[in-house]
Amino acid sequence: MTAQLTHVKGWSEYLRVVDKLSRAHPSLRALVIGDGPLRGALESEVSRMGLAGRVRFTGHLFNVERALACLDVYISMSRREGLSVAVIEALGSGLPCVITEIGGARDLVIDDRNGFVVPVGDVEAATARVRCLLGQRGARMEMGKASRRLCAERFDARKMVKSYQEIYLKAGGRVALRTA
Repeated sequence: MTAQLTHVKGWSEYLRVVDKLSRAHPSLRALVIGDGPLRGALESEVSRMGLAGRVRFTGHLFNVERALACLDVYISMSRREGLSVAVIEALGSGLPCVITEIGGARDLVIDDRNGFVVPVGDVEAATARVRCLLGQRGARMEMGKASRRLCAERFDARKMVKSYQEIYLKAGGRVALRTA
C-alpha cells in the first residue's frame, strides 16, 4: 500500500489484512510505502501483531515504480479519497488491485477484470480477494495486464490533454494543444 501514514488511509485495516493473509502464506511480505504522523504508532502495531519480519516501512520514496515492481498485488484500504494517484501508479505498474469503494474507485478497478473493489473497512472481503489473487497466479497476471491497459487507455497524458481541450472548446474557450 502506498499513501501518507494517516488515519484516513486505512493503514490499520491494511495491517489486519496482512496479518490474516500471513497465516496462510508464511512467505508473505508487505510494504508500507509512505511516511506521516502515524509511522511510530503503525510500527508499534506491526510489532504488537508479530508482523515485524513481514512488514517493511520504506518511508517516502521518490521512485515508487521500483517498489511497485516488487509486488504481486496492490492493496488500498483508504477510507476517503478522490481519484487515487497511488492506485493509478499501481495500475500502470501492471498490478491487480484490491481497493475500497471510495471516490473514483469504480473508474480505476473493475471487479474480476483488473482487481476487486471492497466496502470501506471490510477487512474480511479484502483478505478474501487478495487470497484469491495470491492463489491464482494466471488470473493475477491477466488482471495485472488489464490494469496496465486500463491505465494506458484512461490516463495517457496526450489523451487527457486532448480531452481537456475538448471540454474547454465546448465551453467556448480557445485553447491551443501543446504536446511535448
